[in-house]
Amino acid sequence: MVLAAGLSGCSGTPGVAAVVDGEPISEATLAQTVADLGQFTDVPPQTALQELILSPFIEEAAVASGFGVSDQEARAFMEDAATRAGADATDLELGPGALLLGRRFAAQAKAQEAGQVTEVETAATELIHAADIEVSPRYGRWEDLGITYISRPWLVGATAAPTSAP
Repeated sequence: MVLAAGLSGCSGTPGVAAVVDGEPISEATLAQTVADLGQFTDVPPQTALQELILSPFIEEAAVASGFGVSDQEARAFMEDAATRAGADATDLELGPGALLLGRRFAAQAKAQEAGQVTEVETAATELIHAADIEVSPRYGRWEDLGITYISRPWLVGATAAPTSAP
């Protein structure tokens, strides 16, 4: 019975990739984000999930520091990233997850331009450390500020740890 309680959380909830402070990140949201980003870059699901977990905290810290951005600014940022990657950004499809990442990256760019990215990242780190974050074992395990990949060499097609996001 104790073991069952210890295994509860996102690992026992079908269709949930992670739970952040009680809010689920669904497998569907993750898959859509990977597909959206796949229009111009190759992002493994583990990396996309990590970015979906981190981005609200970074965005919150950026907004509190005066560096928030709109969805339109996020879209423009992602279209620019797609163009730099050699993709046609005219019909870029961006769902809520990709827009969240766009807001986060655009806000970080604003903070960088103002010379205050360290302050934003420090505030975000405090928020992240205070959060309750659970990741489905399918993607690895949450440690400190990211997902630690769990190697499963016995699985056919197992690969090395995924790389970072765009």
